[in-house]
Amino acid sequence: MGRLGNAGVSRPARRHLIASWRSSATTLGSARDRRPEVSAPPLAIHRPSAYARVVMQIAAHLRPELSLVLDPPGDRASLFRRLGAAVASISALSAAEVEQGLERREAQCSTVIDRGIALPHALLPGLASPVVALVAAPAGIDYADGGIPVRLVLAIFGSPEDPWQHVRLLARLARIISAEGAVERLLAATSPADLLERMRKEDASHG
Repeated sequence: MGRLGNAGVSRPARRHLIASWRSSATTLGSARDRRPEVSAPPLAIHRPSAYARVVMQIAAHLRPELSLVLDPPGDRASLFRRLGAAVASISALSAAEVEQGLERREAQCSTVIDRGIALPHALLPGLASPVVALVAAPAGIDYADGGIPVRLVLAIFGSPEDPWQHVRLLARLARIISAEGAVERLLAATSPADLLERMRKEDASHG
């Protein structure tokens, strides 16, 4: 288990973000391969100037429908079904498309970082704008065989047309949960509405 250092993000979280960047680039390339009529240069590994001085905040990407407090917590399959149905309820995507996107990403490497936290995510063609789902499960989700039960899930769903924004949301979430006491405050939520409000406060505390 990685220890949180002065930089605020544990080593497993940093490795996860690097892997996520590579996954985003790969997914974007695959999406373009399926649409041969689109001609675009390879994804450049640099920060687009449009984002250079814009502070990424989570609050704009939260939705009441995507805030869940699970009791009983269930397993990863049931979690992904719940997330699929929730995202489908606010988009033109089907629940199956969302579930498949999550499973594809999970097959590449686990999205569990440390301290019983998971950051599952997927780039989904057809999603108009990125959204973040919040899931608190104090009793612990059986996320992977033999793994540490996951108590907090922060899931990101973005568009392959803008993978950099997707990665910036991952980085923002990593920063938020690295703050002292943040995870415990989020897990103390008593309802989906309470969880949503707690995340908004955590987000605002980082400027």
